[in-house]
Amino acid sequence: MELYSQEQIEHTLGVQSPKGAVSPAFLQLPTLFQNGSRTFEYVIIGKKVNTAKFCHALAHSCQSKLNRGDSQKASSSVYLANHERSHLFGRGSCGTEMILCIGPTPAEQRVMVFRRLQIDEVNRASKTIEGAAGKSVNVAKALAALGESAIATGFLGGNRGQRLRGILEAKGVQCDFVEAAQTRLCITVIDQSNSTQTELVEESHRVDPSDYEALKSKIQNQIKKCRAVVMSGTLTPGGPSDFYFRCTELANEAGAISIVDTQGAPLMEALRARPTVVKPNRQELGSALARELPDESSVMQAMRELHHCGARQVVITAGKQPALAFDGGRWWRVFPPQVAAVNPIGSGDTFTAALVCGLLRGDTLPESIRSCRRGPADGLGQSVPA
Repeated sequence: MELYSQEQIEHTLGVQSPKGAVSPAFLQLPTLFQNGSRTFEYVIIGKKVNTAKFCHALAHSCQSKLNRGDSQKASSSVYLANHERSHLFGRGSCGTEMILCIGPTPAEQRVMVFRRLQIDEVNRASKTIEGAAGKSVNVAKALAALGESAIATGFLGGNRGQRLRGILEAKGVQCDFVEAAQTRLCITVIDQSNSTQTELVEESHRVDPSDYEALKSKIQNQIKKCRAVVMSGTLTPGGPSDFYFRCTELANEAGAISIVDTQGAPLMEALRARPTVVKPNRQELGSALARELPDESSVMQAMRELHHCGARQVVITAGKQPALAFDGGRWWRVFPPQVAAVNPIGSGDTFTAALVCGLLRGDTLPESIRSCRRGPADGLGQSVPA
């Protein structure tokens, strides 16, 4: 696949995108360009445009050039799926298929910003922001920001669950949750005086075994139309440790890519189903293997163990430190972009969203990881988690 900027494509085809924008930052229109016996798929990434007008102009220009026999500069066909969705440009990078985001423990998120936090004193927040969070929810929001079609599923309950559902639907995320116990509340405390972020996490509530069976039924119904399944986050207290294992098996049966981002027993159990990628962070990796990982060499040895236990590919994130990737034979180290972090909570989930998009495009593991550096890292520069 070759990447061209939108400006380059416009110049080549002699078209100019009109003003007016409703599309996301990553704008993509797959087209097939003929060059002798070879066929290239070009993905346009560039500025905001009016989808329908630009595509019409592009198609008209391509047809004119075909009529003149200029096949190297003409597109034989322009494919537009999801044309009715004004916030999408073409099919989106992953195509028209859905991405299922599974996480039993979403949360209502409250971010409180303090100019200076003093322990054992009355502190007044300068800003408070409400949102939806939890690892799988963060992945779904990031996918929607990338213009992809995401379905979020798990457990919701009470007024918090209703508010969380409304937030997701407003962002274009489809919801198919099981109504169960009250949704938890998590609070992020940002101290601007020393640039720290403190996470106050309410544990999720127990649910009945029948609730997990209802969730499995929803997953079985949704997975039939999905090309990728992302499983992330912790389970509810007392939840079946083999839950992600069973979800990975369902993904395998459906021929879908499977990504597991969790820790402890649920991660180790999932390995038995040979997921496409496992992506815990460094702390979660140490928790799964019940030992400290003090340096990069110890992390690499732990990654080898995950691969030996069934993971086809292993990716480990480590905050500001380079991410590591391993496919059983080769290693890659990817350095994160240098940014002024305001609230990094959720950035690893944004990484996961960009990773699954790359894999669905047919990119190799290193190519997919490189694309993660260009994902919608809203959590890095804003107070609201990505």
